[in-house]
Parts: sequence; C-alpha cells; structure tokens
Amino acid sequence: MNILSHYLLSLVIFLAILPGCLMLTIYTWFGRKPVATELDQIKLPKGLILVPAYDDTQGLASTLQSLKRSCHGLAHIIVLSDHNSQEIKQVAWAAGALVLTNKSDSGNRAVVLTDVLNRLQARFGNGEKSIHWYAVVDVHCKVSDNFAERLALQFAHGADAVQVHYRTLKPHKGWRPKLLHLTFAGINLLRPRARQRLGLSCGLFGNGFALSNRALANLTTQAENVIEETEYHQILLDANIYVQFDDSAWVITRIPNNDQTITPFGLHGEGRSWLKECRQISRLLRGIAQGDAHLFEPLLNLLSLPTAYLLLGGVALILFPLPHGQLLGWLAVTTVFCYILTSARLAQPWLASPPQHAML
Repeated sequence: MNILSHYLLSLVIFLAILPGCLMLTIYTWFGRKPVATELDQIKLPKGLILVPAYDDTQGLASTLQSLKRSCHGLAHIIVLSDHNSQEIKQVAWAAGALVLTNKSDSGNRAVVLTDVLNRLQARFGNGEKSIHWYAVVDVHCKVSDNFAERLALQFAHGADAVQVHYRTLKPHKGWRPKLLHLTFAGINLLRPRARQRLGLSCGLFGNGFALSNRALANLTTQAENVIEETEYHQILLDANIYVQFDDSAWVITRIPNNDQTITPFGLHGEGRSWLKECRQISRLLRGIAQGDAHLFEPLLNLLSLPTAYLLLGGVALILFPLPHGQLLGWLAVTTVFCYILTSARLAQPWLASPPQHAML
C-alpha cells in the first residue's frame, strides 16, 4: 500500500471510532462519581409493579418476596401470566400479588408487555385513587428494599420516567460472564451517571424502570414496543420527557454461565434494523439543526461502535506507519482502557460483598 492509501484508510478508521471515543471520554469523566439524589420526604404517590412471568415460575416466588419487602404499601404487584397458568396463580397469590392473564395473539413478548402497560394505564390512571406510576421488574430478579420508595419519591418530585441501577451479581466462573458483569457496570451505572450529571435523559434499560401516566400516554400514541428502549426513549425526548436515574435503588439479576443473551426477556434489540437506526439519526440531526443541543449525546450514542471495535480501531491506527495516526490510535486505546478501569472500579464494591438479601 502506498502512503495515500495509508492516509485514507487511517482517516476512515479514525472517523469510524471518533463518536465512540468521544462518548467514552464523556462517560468516564462525568460518571466516575455518584450524583446526589437526596429528595425531601413528601406525600408519596401510589404505583403498580408489573412482573412479566409468562409461563416461567422458576424464581418467581423470590422475586415477589423481594418486591413485597420493598413496597411498604406504596405499590400493588401484578404478575403477567400466559395461558391462565394455575401454578403461577398459586405462587402469586401466596405472595399477595394479583395475576393478569395475557390474551394477546402476538408472539412478541415485548409488544405484549407494551399492550399490557397501556391497558393498565387506561384502567387505573384516572380518578381520585388513580395509579401514578408503573414499574417493570423481570422475573428472576430481586430489588433493593427502598425500590418502591425511591420510585415514589422521584415521581412525587415531578419525574415522568425513572430508571434504577440495573446490576448483576458477581459471576463465579467463566470469562464471558465476568466480561458481561464489567459491561453492565459501564453501561448501566457509569453512563447514566454521566448523563444525569450533564442534565440529560438517562435512558431505559428494559428492567427496573418506571413510567408515569404522561409517559405512557406517549407510548400509547406513538410507540409499539417499550422494550425497544432506544426508539421509545427518543419518543420520550420528543415529548420533552426525561428519564431520571436513581442509583440509590437497584434491581439485580444473575449472569448465566452459558450463551444466553443477558437482557430482560431475551428481547432487547428485537426487531432493530439499520433502517430504523438511520431514521432515528435523521430525526436527531433535524432536532440539532433546530437548536436542541441535548440531542448531541443520543446522536453520538447511535453513531458509536461497540467498545471492542473502538479498541481494535485504535490498535489498527497504531500499527499503521503514520505518526499522526499512531498518536490518535494511542489516544483511542487509552480512552477505552480508562473507561474499562473506571467501570471495574464501580463494580468492585459488589464484586467484594453484595448485600445478603440480594443473593439469587
């Protein structure tokens, strides 16, 4: 390859990894410390916690007991079941929860969940004793004892959408679960902390989140899938609804030691396509052109490559015999390692000693 080819290839790699490196720099610097979330105690609104169990009874009892321990009379618990399962009814009733049977013909569980949230909001979201917020917690998970209280406090202080820290237990063996554990710390703690500090919407993770009546009204009219968190999050932003992050409460899950995808219901990203991503990017660009600077972060997030590709891109620039390219490569590699080390530091307290009642 001649020198011109080297320059062109280096330029292409640099432009490809630039958005991701910028985002990792922002996340690492602004997310390394917790954001103060002290809220005054005032009258707390009632809520509803939905547990999409479908046909899965394994782990349901421990999930319901954890939720019951956190409610303190602030929320009702509803279990979503498939096929009128008697076993799920017995487990739910034993924990004092209600059971709602899924009667939808859709095979897409994320769409089913969205439809159920719409129905619950339409039924309980009006009147003097209306429900003010609706949370979703996946089966096989446990929550902190202050889960319902922190959600209610956030909504009492004007929040329309709240995401708590979605974390994982320490994996016992296997490099893949340990890597995913570290990834969770970066995505589900470091990044939303940085967004919160910058006054941005913190995003949704599909588990351990709650929505107000206003947020669900936008879901009802515009979105098909609340679990397709990137699309729905953009709909919330368009309606000037920001997601608040509260890392003083948490929902926790275990990382399996097999090739399962670590996402609630196994459905994150279901139905996503490059066409949909391009539409979101064009919508963000239009918003930025109209003067909305808050859309820069979600735009960079969509344009960013996965962290592993950023690292590979940086290494590739270092290997090219171009001084400027090598400098940029070292900057990219340093950025990635700073992000990884900061994520590891945030995960360390839970690596050492997670709360006893969080053990799954």
